[in-house]
Amino acid sequence: MVGLFKLKIYPGCEVEPYGSCGKNRHLIIGVDEAGRGPLAGPVLACACYIEEHVDGVADSKKLTPAKRLDLASEIICKGQVCIGIENCRSIDVSDILSATMSAMRTAANALSRRLGGNGLVIIDGNRVPEGLVWQGKAIVGADDSQYCVSCASIVAKVVRDHLMDGFDTTFPGYGFSKNKGYGTADHLDAISRLGPCQIHRRSFGPCK
Repeated sequence: MVGLFKLKIYPGCEVEPYGSCGKNRHLIIGVDEAGRGPLAGPVLACACYIEEHVDGVADSKKLTPAKRLDLASEIICKGQVCIGIENCRSIDVSDILSATMSAMRTAANALSRRLGGNGLVIIDGNRVPEGLVWQGKAIVGADDSQYCVSCASIVAKVVRDHLMDGFDTTFPGYGFSKNKGYGTADHLDAISRLGPCQIHRRSFGPCK
C-alpha cells in the first residue's frame, strides 16, 4: 500500500487528491458510491480522474478484498481522487438518497475544482447530483462499463471498508470488520442483544 490511508476524511468534506494532471485535455471524472445499503456507518463517494491504465480494474463488487486493496493503492498513485462522506446522522436527518447525492457532489466538485477547466462527471446510477461544477452524466452500470468509474468504485469500497474496520474496535460486538455494517444475520442478532450504537442508521428499520 502506498499512501492510501494518508487520506484525511471528514464528514461532508473532500480528500486532497494525489498525482498530477495533464493540461489541455478533455477531462472526465468517474464517481461511484459505497455504503448505501448498510445499517451502520457512513455513505461514501469517490471521484476519480486517471489517464494511466491499471491492470485488473473492474467493478469493485467483482474483486476480492485483497485485489481491491492493491488496485486502490495503484489507482491513487497513478490518478487523482477525492472523497465525499456523509455520516449516519446526515443519513437520518435527510434520507439515504439525499446523503448519497451530497457525498457524490462533494467528491466530484472537489476534484473538478482541483483539476480546473471544464469536463464531464460520469456518475454510476440513474441520477446526477444537483450543483455539480462540471456537466454530469448518469450511466446505469458505469461501475462496470466506464474505466474511471470502475476506479472510483474500487477506491470508495476500500476506503469505506477501512473505516468500518476502525469502527469495529470503537464499537465491539457488532462485527463491523466482517459485515461492514450490512444486515447479516449475526449483525441483526447483535443489534437485538446490544441495541444500536452511535453509527447505526436509526432511520433504517432494524435500528429504529
